[in-house]
Amino acid sequence: MTEDQTPVQAPEPTAPTPEPATSPPDRINLDLPPREPTGDADVDHALAALDDVSGAGLQEHLEAVEAAQGALQQRLADTRG
Repeated sequence: MTEDQTPVQAPEPTAPTPEPATSPPDRINLDLPPREPTGDADVDHALAALDDVSGAGLQEHLEAVEAAQGALQQRLADTRG
């Protein structure tokens, strides 16, 4: 290196920019084909409740799934005697 040259410093490494957080959708729309009846009124009722929450919020979906799961578990228990 000669006197008239100044040393060049390497740039400082930078951390990658994090992706912006995305929020869950306010409403969940399900585009499902029509449900065929199962032949069991209790099961059909539990599944119909899931269809009823299309377009509802996440909390409503969660509550409907939990209720349907409970109803289906109860129906299954009833068949076992």
